[in-house]
Amino acid sequence: MQAKLKYTNIGPRLMVTKPVASPVTAEYLMGLSPRQRLTCVYKRMYKLRFMAGDSQSQQEEFKNLLRRKFQKQDFNIRRNKLLGLDEQLLEQSMARRLANTYAFLFNATCEPDRTIPEVNFYHDLEDALKSRHETSVIHTMLRMEYETPSILKYDYAYRWVEGVKDFYKLADQELLSKDYNKLAGSKIAHFIGFLQYERSVAYLNESLTLCL
Repeated sequence: MQAKLKYTNIGPRLMVTKPVASPVTAEYLMGLSPRQRLTCVYKRMYKLRFMAGDSQSQQEEFKNLLRRKFQKQDFNIRRNKLLGLDEQLLEQSMARRLANTYAFLFNATCEPDRTIPEVNFYHDLEDALKSRHETSVIHTMLRMEYETPSILKYDYAYRWVEGVKDFYKLADQELLSKDYNKLAGSKIAHFIGFLQYERSVAYLNESLTLCL
């Protein structure tokens, strides 16, 4: 990666002068085997690790998240469990999602070489320093990567999702059953916040054709 430090009226900005990774299209990915497809996108995303966060811990969380999603996680299983679906995405659809996700991640991590707006008042400075939407999403994912318990993080079958759903279905009943008391005594009852987060990411994936 080649970069230059550019001094502006909103402070020093690190600008990339040579692309760290080349763009990729769904058409290009469809010309590769399924395994090559994943390897191609993974390598490009991995090159962005140094720009994923300001701290070393954020960069480590980025690498861990990337490895787990590409090496262990099945996107179709996760999608179906969270959204209540029962279908497998076609290869063309998955290739499009991979290409879009790489573009999303690139936009989140690379500072655009754009004209710096004129700053006269404090709110002008706030607007100029405001993070891009893609950056905010990725930073939230890195924070959740740190906070998510291992019992959820490494459950690649997403069994915990059904446990949380069952618990809150039983909680709506007038007479609480033994099954409710059993679930209430487990850790599952405390995972509703993580389920809501995972579902939010799943809905974002569907609206923007991604596979975050």
